[in-house]
Amino acid sequence: DAAAATAAAVTAVIESLVPRAHTVQVNVAALAAVNMRPKKDYEANRLLPSQLQLPSGTVLLLDESKLAEGALDDAACRSLQALRSVVEKQSLGYDFTYYEMPFNTDHAVVVFSAGPSIVGGSCRVLVESQEAAEGADAMELSQGLPEPLLCQCRAYLASCRDLDVEFSEAVAQIAETEFVTARAEAAERAKTARASGGSAEEVTTDDFHRWLDLARLVAASYGAPEVSSEHWAAAMAMENARATRAKAAAEANAPPSPGAMPLPKPVSPSTVSEPPAAGAPREIAEVMEEGVGDE
Repeated sequence: DAAAATAAAVTAVIESLVPRAHTVQVNVAALAAVNMRPKKDYEANRLLPSQLQLPSGTVLLLDESKLAEGALDDAACRSLQALRSVVEKQSLGYDFTYYEMPFNTDHAVVVFSAGPSIVGGSCRVLVESQEAAEGADAMELSQGLPEPLLCQCRAYLASCRDLDVEFSEAVAQIAETEFVTARAEAAERAKTARASGGSAEEVTTDDFHRWLDLARLVAASYGAPEVSSEHWAAAMAMENARATRAKAAAEANAPPSPGAMPLPKPVSPSTVSEPPAAGAPREIAEVMEEGVGDE
């Protein structure tokens, strides 16, 4: 189908551009059959490898495009927990039978899913559906690029990854101000939505962390060691476009309330996060200090 074709096409492009990429099929059968955590074999006195025991810098591609309904057994649940730990915490637990020891991971993770992902993730981007033939054309294009151009693309991506990008004091102030404004506006929308029996999510520090990371990536894509106001504006424009698309999809798929009048639906930001803590000014300063520091 279109989801599987798109996943295959994007996978082919990524594999042609990065030094290491690894695809894991995420479905009921695969989760139950494949060991996701390294496990110590005490009889052989060696560590048994797993699907997620990968070199640092590997791009991890999780394909949920063929995920269907089904019951998860105990092994599948453990595999799912391991995937979520890598996606959300960049940590993988090694199974030593009597205890589990977590090890840090360093993977860019891309999840392909026809709906909300079961493994989670901090940023959900909705891709407009395409015909399977278009996905096949994209795969052929990625495989047919001249090798010198591919080498240039690989060198560019490697240089972007190694670039250490910081925030200037001026742009950090812009980011703080926009976060405060966006948070206040979202809180007001949530209040209005609750009064009418609806709901709307608020802007949280998790959203702010994502904005900071996106701005760094935009700056790195230009080879800049510091985030400028233009980089910040470009990052926020992309984030707003992503959120708008997610909102439109959510509203289109939302079932109507029983007996409710056809009223305009409330604004629904794209990321599900915990409600923000109180004490905004101090909290923002702490987030900024953590967000703009060394990673």
